[in-house]
Amino acid sequence: MFLISLIKRQLKAIDSLIDETTRRLSDYDGLPDRTLVFRVRGIDKLDYYEQEYLDGKKKLYPLGKNSKTVGDYKRQRYLREKLDVLQKDKKAAEQFLTSFQDFSPEAIQRKLPLAYKGLTANSYEEHPEDDHDRPGLKSSPSAYSSLPENIYTDERFLKISAWASQKYKRNPIPLPDDPNVARDGTPMRSKGECMWYDNILFEGLPARIDPELSMQGKSRQWHKLYPDFQFMCFDGSFILVEHFGKWDDEDYAERNKRKIQEYLDCGFVIGDNLVVTSDNIDHRTNELVIIEALEKIKKRMFE
Repeated sequence: MFLISLIKRQLKAIDSLIDETTRRLSDYDGLPDRTLVFRVRGIDKLDYYEQEYLDGKKKLYPLGKNSKTVGDYKRQRYLREKLDVLQKDKKAAEQFLTSFQDFSPEAIQRKLPLAYKGLTANSYEEHPEDDHDRPGLKSSPSAYSSLPENIYTDERFLKISAWASQKYKRNPIPLPDDPNVARDGTPMRSKGECMWYDNILFEGLPARIDPELSMQGKSRQWHKLYPDFQFMCFDGSFILVEHFGKWDDEDYAERNKRKIQEYLDCGFVIGDNLVVTSDNIDHRTNELVIIEALEKIKKRMFE
């Protein structure tokens, strides 16, 4: 599960930072076990002191205005605070991994008694009344509970929701035999698209997945476009999303360069109504960028 994997990776990073911070703190072991204080003298003038208590009496040792020792005290205190936060975060992450359970279809299926197994993992998420030719967010009110009430009760939103639930043509290219699977059980073509879809679900935004769009461009040429996601706005306009994953592959890059040209011919401009994200050169995906892009889409949809 992505969340569990993310926490495990974060825990490794925290362990590394704890080691590094502990090592850096050892550089200040030579400092006396005293407290740094200051006194204001004149306007914006500070005199620093080391402070300690001997036999219940406070003693001050002058350090001047901004000596190296003052800087050492400040860095030591900073590193102590950082180490304290890291240790608390480590404990919280470990507690999370101990108590949090994977709720993916595969994980739940593994918990079932033998007699209840036998279906594919994703089919357990299906309802008899579902129309499997109509992908996208379900139209139940709970799907939109994360949105403000004035949004999901707006007639324009109901229109968008109905549009997203209608039957539509999808990209005819078959999905991989072992697709990425979103948290609602929907199979997806790529890891990046799966991240996009999980965040769309979380935000409760009606969207079409992998639709087939036949459009005539400004050049008068007809194009078939297959964006990863399509959103309808309150004003009736559309926003398309593409997530790219293999720009380091020359054939992939050439195909998608032509795809962007086709989008442009049909009036979809990167940074305007065509939202693009991408993996990096090592095929890693920054989900925070996806979340930021989705926030812009939300603002555009409901303005």
